[in-house]
Amino acid sequence: MIKKIATTIEMSFDIPESEKKEAQAASDDFKKVISTLDAAKKHLNMIYEPFQDSEEIPPEAIYEFRGAIFRYKEQIKENFNKVKAVAFLAVMRFNYFATDTHITELILFVIALEMLKNKLAFY
Repeated sequence: MIKKIATTIEMSFDIPESEKKEAQAASDDFKKVISTLDAAKKHLNMIYEPFQDSEEIPPEAIYEFRGAIFRYKEQIKENFNKVKAVAFLAVMRFNYFATDTHITELILFVIALEMLKNKLAFY
């Protein structure tokens, strides 16, 4: 019944042009976050896919390719830092809308990234 009432009521209010521009810029920034995450995911899959069926890797193989594994690990850290920076900028765009309660939930995304960074620092 509530849905029926909601669909019959037409609500309209003027949205300032500045808010429209900020919302569009935030949308573009989050698209950048998604593309950065996709690139990081593809990089992670480069090592996951060949070894997903391997139950155990001999230590000699790890020792032989330790330089490549170290460079791969460093690239993962760099990818994570890129994702974090792009996401931070996208979330900061929402400061314009900070009074909206739904936006505060998205701002918690930055806190979640920091927690993930702290967990990854262990490795």
